[in-house]
Amino acid sequence: MKRLPLAAFALPLALLLFSCATTQNISYDYSPEQLIQRAQEASDRNRFNLALQFYQALLDRNPDNLVWVVNAEYEIAFIHYRRRNFGVARAGLYALLERYEEPGGEFLPEKFRVLAHVVLGRIAERENQRFSRGRWTVPDPPTPPVEVVTADPEPVTEEAPVGVAIEDPDLDEAEIEEPPVEEF
Repeated sequence: MKRLPLAAFALPLALLLFSCATTQNISYDYSPEQLIQRAQEASDRNRFNLALQFYQALLDRNPDNLVWVVNAEYEIAFIHYRRRNFGVARAGLYALLERYEEPGGEFLPEKFRVLAHVVLGRIAERENQRFSRGRWTVPDPPTPPVEVVTADPEPVTEEAPVGVAIEDPDLDEAEIEEPPVEEF
């Protein structure tokens, strides 16, 4: 059974949730540039829900203009990144990058592709930081130091046979265990 990527489910679900948000209060007199301006002002004031509504209105009113669609999709994903909702942000950014692989993608603004890669890198860094702090796994217990004790202060020479590191007059040669020989 073929598995679909997370972006195939997360982005439509996010778009569905945000399309249900109240965009009816946003004037139809606003141009796409004005919608973006209002969305950026709301985002700058950390009014992310309002910013999402403006971007959703941009998507709803300009579905055939891929430049506006790419702009709104990037900004929506970036708002999720700012909210530390990395899974939704990552799904949106991957969906955005897939638009560049479709026919006509070479005509889309390059800045959103570059910014998407930058934000994906930041998401990976933040997740690696969280991982390295042990929030996702139980750290391994520390390994105790190994102390080497010799019975004879003389250094071991290179001519010593394998399995015999030192000579001890109190040790019977019959007690010395040779290491097992592995055959390949």
